[in-house]
Amino acid sequence: IFMIEITTLRKRIVKQDIYRRRRRKAIWAFFVLAIVFIKLFAVDVVVVQGTSMEPTLREGQFLVLLKSAYWIDEPQNGDIVVVQHGTEKYIKRIVACPGEIPPGEDEILQEGRYYIMGDNMDVSVDSRSFGAISKDLILGCIII
Repeated sequence: IFMIEITTLRKRIVKQDIYRRRRRKAIWAFFVLAIVFIKLFAVDVVVVQGTSMEPTLREGQFLVLLKSAYWIDEPQNGDIVVVQHGTEKYIKRIVACPGEIPPGEDEILQEGRYYIMGDNMDVSVDSRSFGAISKDLILGCIII
């Protein structure tokens, strides 16, 4: 009887150990998937490159990009955004929204178009160089 109890106890311990390992793996898998989801769809970290947004943002500064910012809301004047233009990504400020006249321009912006500029206008490559951008080129809003 004593040997049967020890064998039963060993089996129970082994089962509990297997259960703990599986549970630990499941928790880690969930954690990794959550991080991947957040990175792909919700937030990202970006680094300021260049001086076009000085004095507001400094070169080398780390910022949080909220990718989901404009899923529901529309971009607003003053928002600092990351924009994909060609192969380049730019951090700029929205200075004119659809229906408004951008600074230094004569025509009203069409629906879905935004005018972006850097805070350091002397060195900034922005809508003055490549024109107004469409909303689908805006990758998200910067959270400072």
